[in-house]
Amino acid sequence: MLRLTGNVGELLQATEQRLIRYGRTEREAYALARITTLERTSTDSEVEAAVIEALVSAKQSVDDVTDIEHLGGQRRDTLRLEGR
Repeated sequence: MLRLTGNVGELLQATEQRLIRYGRTEREAYALARITTLERTSTDSEVEAAVIEALVSAKQSVDDVTDIEHLGGQRRDTLRLEGR
């Protein structure tokens, strides 16, 4: 898979490819891949946990808050696709 940057394409890393397959845009995948690592064979639940961990880590570093806890969530985009 290639990421297009201007007129030049560059190869996407395995983490970026997996994040895109999970449903992220190229921009989101590139940003998240800078702070997490995934294998091509990572399951959706492993990807989801890595994305949540990366976002919580980013929020903690931006706000200088250490007591953020993710209690649960539901991917709304998958519910739309399933017709719920």
